[in-house]
Amino acid sequence: MNECMLDRQTAGCVIEKIVLPQIVSIKQASEIMKLPPYYLRRVCRENPDIAFQSGVKWYINLGKLAAYYNNKLDTKEQKKEITKNVSNPIRTADEREQYRDLIRENIEYDILAKNNPADRIRLDELVELMLDTVCSKRSSIRIAGDEFPTEVVKSRFLKLEAQHIQYVLDSLKDNPPHIHNIKKYLLAALYNAPLTIENYYAAQINHDLYGRNRGDVNWK
Repeated sequence: MNECMLDRQTAGCVIEKIVLPQIVSIKQASEIMKLPPYYLRRVCRENPDIAFQSGVKWYINLGKLAAYYNNKLDTKEQKKEITKNVSNPIRTADEREQYRDLIRENIEYDILAKNNPADRIRLDELVELMLDTVCSKRSSIRIAGDEFPTEVVKSRFLKLEAQHIQYVLDSLKDNPPHIHNIKKYLLAALYNAPLTIENYYAAQINHDLYGRNRGDVNWK
């Protein structure tokens, strides 16, 4: 319900207007205000009077959010800041923290950490490597000997999900420990994960199913 208005005579008193607050989710506010969800979450954390949290979800008082922006439009400098945040909400003073939150959310970090307690340090390394890459100001990034436009690499890293990170963690266990440059190896593994994940697990299934019949010495 967006608004409730009553206008009637009650015991000599006129109740003209009762307005109920419009409470919406982050997703709904994003669609209404044309602002990215991750920027709205930051606004909620910084301005708890305009929103409240239930579990992991934020709910926003749309009227207070509109008032917040009206106040911020009082000066030209503030108007420029809002315009910048709307066009690219991550490019703010705390862009690194926002990108970290985005990456952790994309890969379902908490679930991965729970499922891989022995690999928690490695998981954090992967997150930080992705973060360094996404926040890079260079025009290109070298991966496996080839140069790729930074924006292309950023786009792919921001599309990585939990299954891709789990795949990289699993593949690390199957590779010898004498990797000369672990950072370059991980960078290539992350970038290529969407392309190689299916073949990797298909090969594992084939090994498990047919390894014994082939007389595989590693079969247990």
